[in-house]
Formats: sequence, C-alpha cells, structure tokens
Amino acid sequence: MAKRLLLLAAWAVAGTASDGNIDIELRERLADLERLVRNQQELIQGQQQKLQTQESRLNDMELHSPMRSAADRRLAAALPPSIYGDVPNISRAYTSEESLQGALSHVWLLLCGALVMFMQAGFAMVEAGCCRAKNVQN
Repeated sequence: MAKRLLLLAAWAVAGTASDGNIDIELRERLADLERLVRNQQELIQGQQQKLQTQESRLNDMELHSPMRSAADRRLAAALPPSIYGDVPNISRAYTSEESLQGALSHVWLLLCGALVMFMQAGFAMVEAGCCRAKNVQN
C-alpha cells in the first residue's frame, strides 16, 4: 500500500515536472511518503530480527529439552489405547507402563477371586458343622 502511494506520488511529480510547475506541497507529501516507507521497512526488519531470535531460542529449547519427541509427552496420547496396536487415526498401542498396569490389575483380580473362593469354602464348613466352638483356642 505504501509503495503504491509512493509510486502514485512519483508519477504525479513526474507529470508536473514536465510542465515545469513543481508544486512544493506535492514534494513535501512525497518526502513524507518516503519517510513513512523507510519507517515501515525499519519496523519490518526489526520484527524479522525478533522473529529469528525467537525461532532460534525455540530450537535451542527443543534440542535441550528432556522431552524430545511428541511420543514422550503425556498429552500427546490423545487416541485411546488398543490391544490391536497402532491403528492410524483410531487408536494407539499401549505403552509399557500401561501394559504393566493392565497385567497387575489382572493379577489382583485373580488373587481376589481366589480369596473369595477360600472364604466360600470356609463359610460352607461353618454351615456344615465342621467348625465348633470347643475347637477354638482363644
């Protein structure tokens, strides 16, 4: 936009220069436009330098970060885990921690089931009369 204004002003100056009548106000406007363009260019250069420094700092942070890949992050696992493994856009494979937790849950359920079976057998013995109060020591 600023370049268009500058070109328009230059064209207007060139058109009046051919007549020999150069307007002072037009020259001042052209000088103002040139100053604005220079200011805008300096501002753009400053912002580009800031952007480059921010990008380099971000790259340095990524290189020195203990979590180097998205797979190491907690929130990167947005898909639900599946026993079928890694299915794109549907599920992901279990991590080793999730596999261990699942195995421990199954072992706990088996242990609790075995305890319930022993409690059932004990209650059956009580009801059948196999356990008497005279056999209790305390």
